[in-house]
Amino acid sequence: MFPQYLEYIGFFIAATVIIWIPIVILLKLWAAHKSSIPLWTVLTCDSYWGPAESGNREASRAHERAHRVL
Repeated sequence: MFPQYLEYIGFFIAATVIIWIPIVILLKLWAAHKSSIPLWTVLTCDSYWGPAESGNREASRAHERAHRVL
């Protein structure tokens, strides 16, 4: 039905996504382990926007540690 090259392109995109998602998750887990930041914060990037505006000193420190490790 589809031209052969579209099947190859679709397979390449699917394989790339399937391979890279676990790699990114493992890198985030490693970063959380190295920086002793709570895992949920690293996986969700939870402290990315909040600390500077809220004035939460502890969250701001965790945010800075995350950037130093990553």
